[in-house]
Amino acid sequence: MVQIKEMLKNFIPSTYKKVSRKSFTSKSFLSIIGAFVFILGILFLFSISLDMKETLNTSLNDKLIYLSYGTICANLVGLVLFRKEKLQKFVIIIPYITCILMFYIIMAIGASMTDNPVSDLKLGMVGSNLLWIIGVLINTVLVWKSVKTSHFKIRDKYANYFINSLSIAGIIFFFVSKVINNFTYAYTGMVFLIATLQILATFHFPRVLRYWKKEPKNENASIYGNSIEMIKNKRTKK
Repeated sequence: MVQIKEMLKNFIPSTYKKVSRKSFTSKSFLSIIGAFVFILGILFLFSISLDMKETLNTSLNDKLIYLSYGTICANLVGLVLFRKEKLQKFVIIIPYITCILMFYIIMAIGASMTDNPVSDLKLGMVGSNLLWIIGVLINTVLVWKSVKTSHFKIRDKYANYFINSLSIAGIIFFFVSKVINNFTYAYTGMVFLIATLQILATFHFPRVLRYWKKEPKNENASIYGNSIEMIKNKRTKK
C-alpha cells in the first residue's frame, strides 16, 4: 500500500512536473475555445470546398460541427462559473475533458477524408487508446522500478522513449503518405501523434486533482486563535 502511494506520488516524470503543477486560469478555457473555433473554420471550409465534397463524409462533418459548437458553449459556461471559487473543482473538468475530446475530433476529421470514415475512425480510436494504455503501463513499470530502487533517474531517462517513438512513427507515416500520395498513411500517422498527446494529457491530470484535495487543517493556527480569544474574554471580564 505504501509503495502504491509512492508510485502515485512519483508517477509524473521530472520533464512534466512543472506543467503538472500549473493551475487552471481563464486562459485555459479561452485556449480551448480558440482551438475549437479554428476546428470549426476547417470544418466549414471542408463543407464548402468543391474539391473536398467528393471525398468528404458530409454526415460525419455535420456532426463534428455540432459537437464543436457544443464544446465551445460548454467552455463559455465554464469560463463564467470559474470565477466562483466553490465551483472551480467541478468547472475545471470541462477544459480537461474537452481537450481530450478535441483529439478525437481531429481524428474524426482525418477519418472523414478516408474511403471508410466510420470504420477507420473506430479503428483509429481503438489504436490510439491501445497505444495510450501501453504508454501509461510503460511509465508505471518505470515508476515501480524507480520506487523500488529509490533511483528516479530510471523513470526520467526512459519516460520519453515510447513517446518519442510514437511521434517519430507518426511523422514517418505522414512523409510516406506524401511520397506515395495515399492519405491512409497520413491518417495512421495522425493516430500515432494523437496517442502521444493522450499520454501527455495523462501527465496533466494532477492539475485537476489538486482542486479536489482537501487542505490540511492548521491545528497550530486554531490553538493560537483560541488563545487570543481567551485573552480577549479575560480582558472583557476585567
